Amino acid sequence: MLSEVKTYTFEDFLKFYERLGESGGFEFSDGLIWDKFAGKPVEESIIDFILSDNFNVENLLFFQTMPTQKHDDLLANLMFFLASMLKEKGFAIYPQKTAIAKNSEDGFREPDLVIVNWKEQKRNKYHQVLNPVMLVEVLSKSTKHIDLGEKVLEYQAIPSLQTYLIIWQDEPKAVIYTRKAEKVWEERIYESLQETIELTYFDVKLPLKQVYENINFE
Repeated sequence: MLSEVKTYTFEDFLKFYERLGESGGFEFSDGLIWDKFAGKPVEESIIDFILSDNFNVENLLFFQTMPTQKHDDLLANLMFFLASMLKEKGFAIYPQKTAIAKNSEDGFREPDLVIVNWKEQKRNKYHQVLNPVMLVEVLSKSTKHIDLGEKVLEYQAIPSLQTYLIIWQDEPKAVIYTRKAEKVWEERIYESLQETIELTYFDVKLPLKQVYENINFE
């Protein structure tokens, strides 16, 4: 007999997040608290301890999965090149730890990059971005099933979103979803360093060789 999976409320997640010093790297979806970089839910025993009256951060063994250097290097490249092209067009680019609200009352995601219209961005009382225009995820083996699965559907359900870009860590590859109409999205795959990613909503181009500058695939 399969044991029932314990679920938590959004208020539980906010308490969990606050007690860890809002360190980032956690997401909340369908009643589960996820370790973003591990691509799996946090163990119930750890969550229950953090939510308990006995919690003391000094007694908590380090359990969170951390991003790889390659992940961080790719994000640094993306931040640099996107900022150089988009800031002058009136867009702000926020790195990890900037949360977005799912298209529901109690969802919480932390994309690797969040791009918003600087003057039009909106946030809720939890400081989550409500109207991103572009989201970026850097793929890993542990998060691939989420970034290419449920997050595609979740992100495409955000009315303001125009672009969802996914970047691979271990090979020069990218997938971009571009909104063509309210419920119509175009998927395009790039698999060569000689190709250039077209960000049509912003009318800019991003060469893949710049994204992977100084990245070693060995």
